[in-house]
Amino acid sequence: MIDKKTIARIIKKYGPVIDLRTHPEVLIDIVRGINFQDDGGLPGGVPEPPPPPGPTSYQDRVTNEDIMRTLLQLSRQVKALQAAAKVTKVTKATKVAKVAKVAKVAVRKKR
Repeated sequence: MIDKKTIARIIKKYGPVIDLRTHPEVLIDIVRGINFQDDGGLPGGVPEPPPPPGPTSYQDRVTNEDIMRTLLQLSRQVKALQAAAKVTKVTKATKVAKVAKVAKVAVRKKR
């Protein structure tokens, strides 16, 4: 609220009756001249811009080198799995061939 001292100053400066139709700028001067008490609200004006990002802001980004490194690791894992699958096929085929050979030998012996 405006206190009595402020009202007395306005009356002393502009008189007891103010004609805003002839002098509307007086109202702006009065509003600018009033010392409002702090009501605990936020300060007026535009806030300061945030600081620029520091070098730590780029630490969580994925780079092309990270992608290539991961692709290389996956490629090596796929090759290792393919090699393991070939060994398993060869081992099974070898076992089947050995069983067939033993079976042929057993059949020959029976005749």
